Amino acid sequence: FFKDSSLKVKIPQLSKPRWQGESLKDKVIYVYKEQGFGDTIMFSRYILLLREIAKKVIFRPQPQLKNLFLSSGFDVEIIDHSIPDENIVFDRHIPLLSLPLIFKTNLNNIPYTEKYLKADFQKEKFYKENYFNNNKFKVGIFWYGDHRYVPQKSTDLSYFYPLAQFSNIQLYSLQKGYGYDQLENKPKNIDIIDLGKTFNDYSDTAAAIANIDLLITIDTSVVHLAGAMNKPAWVVLYKESEWRWMMDIDYSPWYKSLKIFRQKEKNNWETVFQDIFQELSRN
Repeated sequence: FFKDSSLKVKIPQLSKPRWQGESLKDKVIYVYKEQGFGDTIMFSRYILLLREIAKKVIFRPQPQLKNLFLSSGFDVEIIDHSIPDENIVFDRHIPLLSLPLIFKTNLNNIPYTEKYLKADFQKEKFYKENYFNNNKFKVGIFWYGDHRYVPQKSTDLSYFYPLAQFSNIQLYSLQKGYGYDQLENKPKNIDIIDLGKTFNDYSDTAAAIANIDLLITIDTSVVHLAGAMNKPAWVVLYKESEWRWMMDIDYSPWYKSLKIFRQKEKNNWETVFQDIFQELSRN
């Protein structure tokens, strides 16, 4: 999947032993991110399991996620890159995405399939007062991912235009970075409130998501964030989607609040959005 050598996973070389599943009763364990934002959000649920069995958990996510985890009350030590590995005092270490294996995860025992992340209260209040003070059905949208990953994950903002024609719907863009120019070039009669320009990190995104009624998004980190917050989210998937979404089902075993809309034909987004419009019309 990676098209840029700078995106390759870098596992730190640490002197203490890697955790293999032995007792952590009197041990401090150091867990560190290893892949993308969505993966960190998705698998951070296992930090809560570690908290129950270890003396102490130290967790290093990406800097953009630090405030999100602090506001979620994980009751672990959240650190950033200002602290070098050699200054961390711990007994065992493990990369985040190895935890499902250690905990013997299967479809019947996935932990925390409902809410395990939450927004900062003051930030949530700020967005409510400044952007969500209306009686419409509030729909957040995200349409374009990082082009260095799987290009098929991205779609075009124009597919969302018909949603703006629903008189009782207000659209909110959560888009940042790649694809943002599509928002700047939209027709003037398409009303979309741009929240992405106000985001500094994922704690801001979480505060916005806390105020929406529904998120409609491509396969990207924001769908993991909404699912981890137990907010209703519809994810549009390309036909050859990733393992985590499985095959031929319209729900996610990882997130109870998620509904899946898949391409029936490769590169055909029209039918996916037709299904979405029909679903909205029924609600």
